[in-house]
Amino acid sequence: MLSRLHTLSLPLPAKWAQRGIYSLCVFFSAALIFLVEPMVAKMLLPNMGGAPAVWNTSLAFFQIALLIGYLYAHFLQKIPRFRTQILIHLTLLVLASLTLPLHLSDGMGPPDPQNPILWILGVLCLTLGAPFALLSATAPLLQAWFSKTSLADPSTGKAPEPYALYAASNLGSLIALMTYPLVFEPFMALGVQQILWSGFFLVFIICIVILGVSQKEQTDQMTSAISDKAQPVPLPSLRTMAIWTLLAAAPSSLMMGVTNYLSTDVATAPLLWVIPLALYLITFIIAFQTNPSISPKTSQLWQVPAAAFVLMIMAIGSGPLIPKVILHLLAFFLTALVCHQTLSSRRPGVEHLTIFYLSMSFGGVIGGAFNAFLAPIILNDVYEYPLVLVLALLARPWQRDLPDRPDNLKTLGLTRKEGLFLMGGVLTLAGLVALMVFLPLTISRQGVQWGFMALAAILLISFRQSTLVVACLAALMAISGHQFADVGKDLAKERSFFGVVRVYDIPDPELGSIRLMAHGTTLHGGQSTNPVHMCQPLTYYAPETGIGQSVRMTQSRLEVANIGLVGLGTGALATYGRAEDQFTFYEIDPLVIRFARDPKLFTYLSDCSKARMEFVLGDARFQLQNAPDQSYDLLVIDAFSSDSVPAHLMTREAIALYLSKIKPDGAVLFHLSNRYLELRDPVMKAVAELDGLALTQVRRIKRKSPYVASSTITVIATKSQKGMDPFRADPRWRGRDISQKHSWRDDHTNLIGTLRFSTPQE
Repeated sequence: MLSRLHTLSLPLPAKWAQRGIYSLCVFFSAALIFLVEPMVAKMLLPNMGGAPAVWNTSLAFFQIALLIGYLYAHFLQKIPRFRTQILIHLTLLVLASLTLPLHLSDGMGPPDPQNPILWILGVLCLTLGAPFALLSATAPLLQAWFSKTSLADPSTGKAPEPYALYAASNLGSLIALMTYPLVFEPFMALGVQQILWSGFFLVFIICIVILGVSQKEQTDQMTSAISDKAQPVPLPSLRTMAIWTLLAAAPSSLMMGVTNYLSTDVATAPLLWVIPLALYLITFIIAFQTNPSISPKTSQLWQVPAAAFVLMIMAIGSGPLIPKVILHLLAFFLTALVCHQTLSSRRPGVEHLTIFYLSMSFGGVIGGAFNAFLAPIILNDVYEYPLVLVLALLARPWQRDLPDRPDNLKTLGLTRKEGLFLMGGVLTLAGLVALMVFLPLTISRQGVQWGFMALAAILLISFRQSTLVVACLAALMAISGHQFADVGKDLAKERSFFGVVRVYDIPDPELGSIRLMAHGTTLHGGQSTNPVHMCQPLTYYAPETGIGQSVRMTQSRLEVANIGLVGLGTGALATYGRAEDQFTFYEIDPLVIRFARDPKLFTYLSDCSKARMEFVLGDARFQLQNAPDQSYDLLVIDAFSSDSVPAHLMTREAIALYLSKIKPDGAVLFHLSNRYLELRDPVMKAVAELDGLALTQVRRIKRKSPYVASSTITVIATKSQKGMDPFRADPRWRGRDISQKHSWRDDHTNLIGTLRFSTPQE
């Protein structure tokens, strides 16, 4: 069929039909791109412990593949004949289809926790690299082909503008993004999704074949004559292309920053991935509209207040989920819109449109690569999000018409009166900083801190007409807010693919001083620095918590206990180990293992445990498959990093695996404490569907110190009545009505259904 493209031509009878076939192909390619992105990332999640960085790494790969596709389209268009271009493109599409049906390639071997980024990039390249790059090339290619095959306008001698193709691409992208988490993910198994997408890809190839055989390259003499007389337009300068690149890089980086925030504080799931990506696309659509639905003046007006509030809530740390999410998304949307509108205002003529696209795509790669690859190496905390938010404020207009502006305030764009007001505000901020130095860490000092942040936000909003002042005040808020949020003295702080791990000391009213390990925004445990209490398990692992009770109850009925623990933390649970016991820790983050085993930081493992211990590095679900069936007396599932939920560890298939690894009278203990999600229902429902038994305990502990013993929410599950009897006899463990609830499966998780807005009481 490909060889006939040089001789076969089936011209469509009407202009609308020609635009229809082009629009269909562009729509199809955009939809396939944005369907497969969350699909493949979801396929990768179980291999990397459900880490939020899986999506950011995948997104960076997609941006690189997009750039490769644009480069391919740019150079393919240099070939003179339209038919030759079609033939080459179709040949490559057919070759790419040989990698289908869509599946994760095993060419990189098993998951490598030591080099997760390289493993993910390698798997994505082998799995999807060629089809994705070729799909990415479709939009610029078809725009060029449309110009080659459309009849010129007699009045101008130029081909019609392909506005319909822009609209079709945007429509396909948004429909696919919204459809995946709302239709594909909840109602289709992943295997079905993969086959369906592969079928769509083959249909797309057929559409390109139809386009190729139905279009004829136009060689209108008038068009050629006008083109011959036209003067060549000089290439854009390097400075201009650099500005295009930076204006595209900032929104790309911010999109990843917001996504990482949502994923870390809630869950790593397609539903939360696609919202920032959809907003990102919408800002592109608005920015490049002929008559924008949101004017640049409006977006610039509201961008600064939104950024100010986001910088404030970053310092607060905790708070209601929904308002925080809305504010972060709003600030991201407005900032990305300002950047894209500035980019649109600087776009070149059609002569250099492909260079403009390449610069934008290169900017997207730079922004994504910075967040996914560079920031985790050069920054020991998640500083890239506020950093880029501050830098993106520089995309605002710099010129302001002020007839009475003094020369010494020319750079700031302020009147003399505004300059004096700003100086007074800055001096007040300096006074508040000095006051904080002398005040102890009390409520009064915290009041001064929030006074500082509130005043800085007021100044930021008041002087939003001055881009330089806005950026400087925002930087001050970001730096100060981070300092306010940090509590205690850091002893160690490092960042890995799986998040930021921090070890620090804080004063404690009961034990004097406690050393804590934090992963993201959630504690991974703590240890007293007082030698008298050094071997006392603290926080979630204290004897009075549901976790401590379960370990003690298991040991009380056995002379020798074999206990598996998913999630190491500080190693506090090792303190329960007796000389005859076997404790096996499963941990995916090498950084956590290194900190927990360092006697200079924590001594639970080195000095406080008598049990025989084994440490297994890697995702627990994969590693547990290697454990013998019916081997554990107790299996503790405590694998949460921050409030992010590794959903693949809570599905019905995962719970079936856990139940297969415990003895007939053994038990599985789930630690499900979470600020935002009610996770007991899907877990207990899955246990019931697997013919198991489950009880739950909400343990509210009130002490002077929240670190000596923390409140916990736990579920105990067994596969026999004998295993459940000891827990049923304890009134602290209760049943729960799950008749109207639904379990999670590998093919379907329902985060919205687990959102809660109050603290559980039972």
